Amino acid sequence: MPETQSPAARTHLVDWRRLAIFNPFVLLILVAILSLVAAIFVFGTHGRYTHASWADVFRTIGIGTLSAAVTILVDRNMVYQNFEKKIKESLVEACGVAESLSNLGVTSAHPAFSFNKLFREARQGDCICWLDTYCPRQNEFVDDLIEAINRGVSVKMLVIDPACDNARHRNTELAATVVETGAGWEAGLDAFVAKMKALCDKHPDKLEMRTYNDLPCAPMYLVVTDSKARVGFFSLFLVRASAHSPHMELHEGPWLTDMHQYFEDKWSRHAPAKKGAAA
Repeated sequence: MPETQSPAARTHLVDWRRLAIFNPFVLLILVAILSLVAAIFVFGTHGRYTHASWADVFRTIGIGTLSAAVTILVDRNMVYQNFEKKIKESLVEACGVAESLSNLGVTSAHPAFSFNKLFREARQGDCICWLDTYCPRQNEFVDDLIEAINRGVSVKMLVIDPACDNARHRNTELAATVVETGAGWEAGLDAFVAKMKALCDKHPDKLEMRTYNDLPCAPMYLVVTDSKARVGFFSLFLVRASAHSPHMELHEGPWLTDMHQYFEDKWSRHAPAKKGAAA
């Protein structure tokens, strides 16, 4: 019966063929060996077909290809070493950046922030501390806000005073192409304040809104558990509405602690005047 090769043996042969065909280094070594063998044992002084000229030709080919193979090997090792060095440097740098952010409490970034996440994150007994000018996306999260209140979450909301100078300055800062500028800013701010006031009237024990007229700092949204901020999100006031900008997520760390302290101080400073207080 004719001999047959197992699939494993055929695969082994195919691998060697691929190695010989597609690996330039292996090809050069084979050419160098064959050329030197021909120069010494075929056309050399003691070869079967002694021929000095052909021996020199194959010797030259063999030495040349062997030198090329050595050069390729050295160059490849140098390239690999440089590549490995760059990878290690990049990893070390990335680890350093990650460690620095982690020490500050930054855990992740949200290129497109969902305000729903804030209200869904809060558990019964938690308090959400909200600081912003206003949010033009209130229709997206108002249902989650109400659901959070219904499950026992309280909300303290600081919104910029529509009549203050800083509100007008922020309007000026926003890019002219953004719809939340000019009359759009004023209408959006008034609509937000009106909607939140209506919710405050319905849930006076769980939702309170205060207005401020001093520096807005940065938009921040904190979830507080047992008087300690557990998670927070913040962005920056730049050339477009922060509601449409990336947000950073914070967990335990100095930034979250300072933001909570900043909010509470601001909240206390803008407490409504007590009835009957002297003018």
